[in-house]
Amino acid sequence: LPNDLIGLISLDISNNKISNFPTTITELKKLNNIHASNNNISSMVEICELPNLKLLILDSNKLDIIPTSISNLTCLISLSLRDNYVNHIPDELGTLTQLRTLNISNNNNTQIPLSILQIPDIQIKMTNFTYTS
Repeated sequence: LPNDLIGLISLDISNNKISNFPTTITELKKLNNIHASNNNISSMVEICELPNLKLLILDSNKLDIIPTSISNLTCLISLSLRDNYVNHIPDELGTLTQLRTLNISNNNNTQIPLSILQIPDIQIKMTNFTYTS
């Protein structure tokens, strides 16, 4: 990764044909915002190693799993995974106490963990979900 990218704060790679994030993205420790909608991304594991991330938009990709390592994103305020193939939402998402907006509309899952509903002041956008306790 070139040295001039190490301090990158915002990254918009939307509307490309990207299928995965390079492993070197984990070196961008100052990254606050990622917009990567309308791609072919199927994994977000590398993104979960970015501790300062506040905004993550991965709408219209090919994600089917939210990794449990999402709990590493303790600064995350907004997460949008609209129009993917997510079939399970992990309890670990509920550990993100800074999270204020979550958009999980139009995915394959049908249940949302109670831990997410207990995050203070959270706004959730979803379709076809049921409450899980």
